[in-house]
Amino acid sequence: MGMTLWIRTLEGSRVRRDSDDHSWMHRLSDELDQLCADAEVSRLSDFFDFSDLDRNRSGEFVEDFALAGFDEDEEDDLEEPELDEDDGEQDADLLSLAWFDAEQGLDTLGALLAAVQSGSLSDLSDRQLGDLIEELENCIKVLEDSATRGGKFHLAVIE
Repeated sequence: MGMTLWIRTLEGSRVRRDSDDHSWMHRLSDELDQLCADAEVSRLSDFFDFSDLDRNRSGEFVEDFALAGFDEDEEDDLEEPELDEDDGEQDADLLSLAWFDAEQGLDTLGALLAAVQSGSLSDLSDRQLGDLIEELENCIKVLEDSATRGGKFHLAVIE
């Protein structure tokens, strides 16, 4: 099985964990990050959360590859979800994840969708391009719904 991204949202203490696979977004993350730089928006990979992968690989992957280039000062900008007294164990797990403002994600994904639709990734076949556009549109839909309720999100890197 290959690597993929799952979009997860956090609203209050409720987490939406179900997600479609976003394998093309993961596979092309370097190219998409360059499109983000060109559009002057946050990089797609800035929203990656390696917590699941780290747990599955006992920290090896994150130490060797995933956090290369991660700026520890950026961690100070993250807001932690509030603890809900009714479900402290689940909320403690939520605190260990990286969460980002849904509006910021919409800016990035919207810029990516526009760039991809305008032909910025001309090396892709029509089918690959269609799959990537479908993945970006899916994430935008999820974030639009979450943003209306002040939600947060991350892109979980899953194997």
